[in-house]
Amino acid sequence: MNREESAPGRKVLVINDGSLGALVASMMERERGDVIAWVPPAGSGLSEDEPGSGRSAELVREQAALLGYVQVRVVDGDPGGPGSDEDAGLETTLLLVSAVADAARLGCERVVWPVVCGADLERMQRASERAMLVSRLAWLDEGAFPGTFPGAGALPGGAICGGG
Repeated sequence: MNREESAPGRKVLVINDGSLGALVASMMERERGDVIAWVPPAGSGLSEDEPGSGRSAELVREQAALLGYVQVRVVDGDPGGPGSDEDAGLETTLLLVSAVADAARLGCERVVWPVVCGADLERMQRASERAMLVSRLAWLDEGAFPGTFPGAGALPGGAICGGG
C-alpha cells in the first residue's frame, strides 16, 4: 500500500525520539495513515537522547519535513536526576499514559512505542508488561478510542514495535 492508498483521516501517534527504530516505525505507520510524532523528554525512559540535549526534537522535525508527518508534539519536562530503576520505570509508565491520553484527544486510533531492548530479556518483559498495563488503563474509558476493542494490541488499537 502506498501513501495515496492509505485510509483518509486515520491517525496514529508514534512515540519518536529521533532514533532509527522510531524513524522506521514512523515510516511504516505513514503507509497506513497520518503520523503524529510524539517526542518524549530527552533522557526519559522513552528517549535514547541525553538529558537536556534537545537533539530528539530537532531530528524528529527534520523527519517531519522530509516524510510529511501531520504534527510533531514535543513533550516538555525534566526526566529528573538519576534515581532508582523503580523511579525510572514509574516515569516511563507515566509518560506512556500521557502519550495514550494525547492520542485519544487527537483522535488517533493507534499508538506505537518503538522500544528497543536488545538482547535483554528482562527489559523486554518489563516493556511488554508496561505496555499491557497502560493499554488496560486506557480501555477503562471505552469511548477514548472509537472503533477499537480491548485486546486489539498492546496499546489501544495499536501495537508495540520492538527491536533486537
